[in-house]
Amino acid sequence: MKRTTILIVLTLAGCKSSPERTKPEIGVEIPAEWQAIETDSSEAISRWWETFGSTSLNVVVEESMKNNRSIRSTVGRLQAAEAEARMAGANSSPVVTGSFDARRQRQNFIGFPFGGTSKQVLSNTTSIRGLSLNVSWELDVWGRLRSAKQAAERDFEAVSADVRGAYLSLAAQTTKVWFAIVESTEQLKLSGDTVESYEGTVKFVRDRVETGVSLEVDLRLTQSNLAQAQARHESLTASHERLVRQLEVLLGRYPAGELTADATLPPLPGDVPVGLPSGLLVRRPDIAAAEDRLSSTELRIEESKAARLPRLSLTANGGSSSEELTDLVSGKFAVWSLAGNLLQPVFDGGRLKAQISLRQGRAKELLENYANTVLLAFSEVETSLAVEGILKREAAKQSVAASEAGAAVRISEDRYQGGVEPMLTLLEAQRRALENKSRLLTVQRQLLDNRIDLHLSLGGGFGDEATEDKTTQTPKRSLKTAESDNQLSQAK
Repeated sequence: MKRTTILIVLTLAGCKSSPERTKPEIGVEIPAEWQAIETDSSEAISRWWETFGSTSLNVVVEESMKNNRSIRSTVGRLQAAEAEARMAGANSSPVVTGSFDARRQRQNFIGFPFGGTSKQVLSNTTSIRGLSLNVSWELDVWGRLRSAKQAAERDFEAVSADVRGAYLSLAAQTTKVWFAIVESTEQLKLSGDTVESYEGTVKFVRDRVETGVSLEVDLRLTQSNLAQAQARHESLTASHERLVRQLEVLLGRYPAGELTADATLPPLPGDVPVGLPSGLLVRRPDIAAAEDRLSSTELRIEESKAARLPRLSLTANGGSSSEELTDLVSGKFAVWSLAGNLLQPVFDGGRLKAQISLRQGRAKELLENYANTVLLAFSEVETSLAVEGILKREAAKQSVAASEAGAAVRISEDRYQGGVEPMLTLLEAQRRALENKSRLLTVQRQLLDNRIDLHLSLGGGFGDEATEDKTTQTPKRSLKTAESDNQLSQAK
């Protein structure tokens, strides 16, 4: 039974709830290839966070999508939009109501010259029961109801795109915070090792001062360096605690600060095999939502225009009326009527005309918003592609800087012990070594964050097959799919 239900739902998901429409014209020429980098569309990646190779990260992302409180409220908006669309569609269907009436009355005949006595009043008791069925239906001659229904469906699809975008954004936010925690863990380890190294330097210099080999000022400088390193370690610990609790809230957990992440940052996944720029127009949830809202407003304009034309409605009723309950099922007591009415707006103070102008203005606004959304999407992708190359070069140079600074520390230590170099040279070498190693970790995390931004700007994974639906695991549902889900759940 469950397998059959899934098959029916997936079949209905392929149905179109309304006619196909072309993409709005935005007056911008879209290039055949991305300008920031040469790309290849031969590979498709759907669950993009899995490309970072961290099992712990995969578990965390899945948990956030399941338990995040904000995402649950967004899904509630989708349910409300679904109900509104279904109500709009119901207006084009006949309305059938049934009624049952019962009445009992007693009438006295006072003062009549016949029957009874002077002390007796004649009376009559009557019981009347009625059963009727009423039907009313507006003929959608000019397509007003059809336009309203399709507009509501577009609104539903727009909210559905918003929900997919929320899932995509949540996955990106969770992954970024996760990598921030991993970097923080590495920074804390580097800071702890630095403190331990400085403690050894202080002990070494103190021994030299006590034996008269070094000056007391050298001891003061090394102790100052140690205290500064310890203060930095405490600051990093505080930042780490904030990040851990931030991620726990994203996961829907109580912020107890108990979450642990990987010990080291993963390497950046392989090269970027993205598809053609035009693929963005069908992948990005925010573009899809902007397009659906523009289409909804255009349909509302058609609805407003049709509202100025005559409306033709049909009503019918049938039933039975009898003094005996058993006679209600007899055709001899049946009554029925059929009526039609034509309603034509004559004077409304210009309200309907103003409504058309209002929605036309709104459509122009949404068209420009749609065009701006598309341009921003292209900008985000081009920027992420360009920045990735820059960050890779920076990381390579920073790695060299960290290596050279480490070598400088070893040389300075040897020369200080030999009495060739002053303490200030050693302290400066230690400071630069710490800064360069710390900066290298930051650049490595920025590379990962930029890759996440690229996935976010592309609306999911790489390639034409990796749509936003697969990425967020929230399939795009048509209104028919939603209705079938409700019907199947009720049938169970």
